[in-house]
Amino acid sequence: MPTVDECIIINFKYDFSKKGYLTPIEFRDIPFYPKRIFYVHGVKQFGNIETRGNHAHYKSKQLVICVNSCIKVGLDDGKNKKEYILDSPFIGLYIAPMIWDTYEMSDDMVMLVLTDTHYDKKDYIYDYEEFKRLSNG
Repeated sequence: MPTVDECIIINFKYDFSKKGYLTPIEFRDIPFYPKRIFYVHGVKQFGNIETRGNHAHYKSKQLVICVNSCIKVGLDDGKNKKEYILDSPFIGLYIAPMIWDTYEMSDDMVMLVLTDTHYDKKDYIYDYEEFKRLSNG
């Protein structure tokens, strides 16, 4: 079973000039080849939602990038927990499969996510007790 220690920060190279920053993401620099990219934004304008995530994936690997503002990411492998603050578009957080994730987001946050799978609702675990049972074998 994957552990939170397998979830790592990846630093992106970037270029700066008088014209601004350029931050390329080379797929060879991340631990999987992306099949899907999506972004989340405007979360709080649609109600009092303060967190997102609150699930794990059976198979999907993810790379999470805070393109704007700040996200507090909580990771849990069923035994150990870790927290990360993503507050720079120059870093991404790799999240392995079978890791429970939660996201606390600022009002103006934009989160970009790359995954190695296409969307499949069967890949999601939304029940924390079920996740703990599965992750602890």
